[in-house]
Amino acid sequence: MIALGYPGEGGERWLFLDTILPAGKTRATQWERRLKDVRVRSFETAPAGSADLVRRAGHIQPLLVNKRVLIFGLGALGSSIALLLAKEGVGAIAGFDSDQLRPGNCIRHEAGLTLVGHEKAVAVAIEVGQYAPACNFETHDVTWDPEELMTMVHSADLVIDATANITFGLLVN
Repeated sequence: MIALGYPGEGGERWLFLDTILPAGKTRATQWERRLKDVRVRSFETAPAGSADLVRRAGHIQPLLVNKRVLIFGLGALGSSIALLLAKEGVGAIAGFDSDQLRPGNCIRHEAGLTLVGHEKAVAVAIEVGQYAPACNFETHDVTWDPEELMTMVHSADLVIDATANITFGLLVN
């Protein structure tokens, strides 16, 4: 599947192309030798502006677009929460995690193997950008400075601790 974004009437549109491999051609080397036999067909064109992306969540999106959420810990739970909130229309999310994404994380993490080696916060920012480009996702390292935490917490509408670190959770509280 190939997706091409382009400006169109009424906003951004996307063209989805699907390839049809010749029968029995699944391995890359066979595929490359028979490339001339591969057909490409238009799958669908669809609007993809910000209003189109939140169409199904449109009834709650106006309530969320001006909200700011802090998420401490962007592992399996935190990455899922971040992506779901962004998809629902939360306008700004600040994600805090200094760990790197490793292959063993990918079975439960929202980011896949292509993002292994990136910091988890960066990987989640990339995923959020794929699904909810209107969401402003900021990446941060975790801090243990009480004054800095208090300033950040007071700037948010919702604070989520997904670190599984009791001491850090008590500090945030």
